[in-house]
Amino acid sequence: MNLQQTRQWCARAHGDQKYGQHRYSYHLEGVEAVALRFGFREPKIRKACWAHDVLEDTSFTAEDMLAAGFEPEVVEIALAVTDEPGADRHERKLKTYPKIKRTPGAVLVKLFDRIFNAEESLKNNPGKLDTYRLEHAEFEEYLRDPSDVTAVILWEHLQCLLF
Repeated sequence: MNLQQTRQWCARAHGDQKYGQHRYSYHLEGVEAVALRFGFREPKIRKACWAHDVLEDTSFTAEDMLAAGFEPEVVEIALAVTDEPGADRHERKLKTYPKIKRTPGAVLVKLFDRIFNAEESLKNNPGKLDTYRLEHAEFEEYLRDPSDVTAVILWEHLQCLLF
C-alpha cells in the first residue's frame, strides 16, 4: 500500500468522526505535517501518522489493516500507540507507554501526535492543553530516550508549547 492509498484508507476508516469542527482526516494530515516539518520523511513513519488512531477509534482491527495491505511495521506502531484498557486516562496511558517505548517508530509518531494536539489546543482548547501539561512529566519520563538525538528537537518543541 502506497502513501496515498494509506491516506485514503485511513480517512475512510474514520468515516464521519470529527476532530473539533473538522473531519478527522484534518488531524491525521496534521500529524503527518508535523513529521515533515521536522524532517521525518520515511514512508512507513508517514503512513503510521495516518494509521495511528485507526485501532483506537474505529472498528477496524490489526488483521483488517494487514489484509488491506499495510506493512506489518505500520500496524505495529498503530498497535503500540493504541491505549490499553484502564479505569481512567492516567491508568490507560501508564499501561500504553511501555509498548510505545519498545516499538520502533512509535515514540516518534506519538510525539508528532502530541505536538499537533498541543498546537491545536493552543488555538482553541486550553482545557486539553492543561491535560497535556499535567501529563508531560510522566509522558517524558516513560518515553524520552536521552540517547535518541533524532527526537531532541521534538521534545524541546513540545516543552515550549506546553510551558
